[in-house]
Amino acid sequence: MKIDFDAESRDFNGKWYTDLKAWKVEVTELGTSEKDGNDHPSDFSSTDEDDVLPF
Repeated sequence: MKIDFDAESRDFNGKWYTDLKAWKVEVTELGTSEKDGNDHPSDFSSTDEDDVLPF
């Protein structure tokens, strides 16, 4: 796959937040590929109750 994206970081109350926005996704090769067992994205949710997001 080929993915074109924009990355933007900003500071809010001493913490940094990063946005990644994909604006173009292309499949570059169709065919057989080996599966690595990572079909599902990882859960990156925060468990820290003190985190306050600006959005």
